[in-house]
Amino acid sequence: MSPLFVLVLVIGVYVLIALYVKHDNKKASDSESIFQYKHNKENVYVEYRQWKLVWGLLIDSQKEINKIIDEWNEKGYTCTGIQKNSLPSSILKIIMIIIITILTLGFVNLYIGPSLLFRKIA
Repeated sequence: MSPLFVLVLVIGVYVLIALYVKHDNKKASDSESIFQYKHNKENVYVEYRQWKLVWGLLIDSQKEINKIIDEWNEKGYTCTGIQKNSLPSSILKIIMIIIITILTLGFVNLYIGPSLLFRKIA
C-alpha cells in the first residue's frame, strides 16, 4: 500500500469517528430524542454521557451536571433522584466505545456520568 492511500484511509476513519461522536453527543443531549418513545411526560430519566477529548481531563462534572439540571428546570421539571452509572446497557455501544478509544489512541473516549430522574412540576 502506498503511504498516500494509508494517510487518506486514516483521515477517512477519523472523519467518520468525528461525525459519529458529534451525532451521538447531539442525540444524548436532545430532549426531543428522550420524548420520542415516551408516553408519560411527567417523569423523565436522563443519562449523562458525552464523548470527550483528551481522556475527559477537561471535564468539570459538577458544572456539566448542574447545567443539565438547570436546562430541565427551565422546562418545568425538578430533579428527584440521581444515580451513578458505570457502563451503557447496550453491547453494541460498548463495542463502539472500545473501537473508537483504540482507533484514537484513547484521546477520544466516552464520559459516563450519573443518571438523573426528573418529575414535572405541577
